[in-house]
Amino acid sequence: MADICLSIPSFAEYLRCATYQGPTFTADAVLGRAGALVGAEATYDVLAGAITRYAGAVGYSAADYSVAVSFEPEFPSKVAASETD
Repeated sequence: MADICLSIPSFAEYLRCATYQGPTFTADAVLGRAGALVGAEATYDVLAGAITRYAGAVGYSAADYSVAVSFEPEFPSKVAASETD
């Protein structure tokens, strides 16, 4: 497994390569400016040749409060498995 992290003002990025899980690459990034934040994450399965997971979020942070909305959609394989149960 290998990890790469990058953090500079208003931007943070993280990349992980996991050979024991497929192999897969997982990357996420967050951009921020004046309290507003936008972030995303994705996992790519090398053997399947496809993105197997992704998620995103937007938010705002102030001194007295913070608010965020995130999403992580279900992939068709997860939906099909839950429908057959």
